[in-house]
Amino acid sequence: MRVPALVRALCVVTGVVVAGGCTSDAEPAHTPSRVPAERMSDDVFHSDEISLIEYTKNKLIADCLERNGYPEKNQAGVQEHPGTFDYLVPKASDWATRSDEQARLLGFGENSPAEAARVMGLEEGYTKASDDCRAEAAAELGPDSVETVSQASEFANSIASEIAAVLYDGDGAEAKELTSLYVPVMDCLETKGYRPSQQGERNLEAYGAFEKKGRLEGPEPARPAPASGRITVLPPVPERRYVPAPEEAELAVSLAQCARQTGFADKEFALRLRVTRAAIGKYEAELTELTPKVEALAKRAAKLVGQ
Repeated sequence: MRVPALVRALCVVTGVVVAGGCTSDAEPAHTPSRVPAERMSDDVFHSDEISLIEYTKNKLIADCLERNGYPEKNQAGVQEHPGTFDYLVPKASDWATRSDEQARLLGFGENSPAEAARVMGLEEGYTKASDDCRAEAAAELGPDSVETVSQASEFANSIASEIAAVLYDGDGAEAKELTSLYVPVMDCLETKGYRPSQQGERNLEAYGAFEKKGRLEGPEPARPAPASGRITVLPPVPERRYVPAPEEAELAVSLAQCARQTGFADKEFALRLRVTRAAIGKYEAELTELTPKVEALAKRAAKLVGQ
């Protein structure tokens, strides 16, 4: 018997897997707090399995379109995007974990990643073929494929909303705790000579944090080239490097230093981990029920694309 991913993660932390579950030393499988943060993406949210399923669906659609006289998607290349739900994994803010060198290089911006070519079709024949190929791909994956992926996305969105409500939208203990973590960081910035834009305003933005004053450097994206009929191929977008303004870079370095001096990152991570685990706990039964469906669908997808 295959043990569901969520139960496997619990067993790794608490005991040894036996047929269908854990040893008696393990906590019950309904305890989401036993799932390590680094395993949440796959063992709770099934990120890589969902990514594989979505890639397989898109590849099946591209192959079908090519058979129907529209090879553009395959010519552009079908990309897999791993880590679909990685954004749900708790972690400290990037600005708080950077070294001085990293902060100076990036400021408060980020590099613009490369993007693969994309195909947009307005031609009636292409639209009909695309709809037919989507239906064909769903049938090949299985009758529950669309619903299973939709459920996984819905649970992820619900958990994300729950986390945001607890940390940002309410006046609860966790929101107050998060706010309090910024106070010593701002005090530290003041010792470095920074002052808020308005006297008495107490948030990092008031000190100029997170304001992007730099520019992107690198080749500009090429102009779209028309393909057949009214089908447009959007060309690949090259990676571009963000270069911060000097004052932006200096503030980013000071902020990173203050985060280290106050222990902000560790405290923020612990809070986010606690809130995320609590949010997961509200959907534990549904996530556990979904696990075997996602695993079976991912197995089917892997066979269809030869992985």
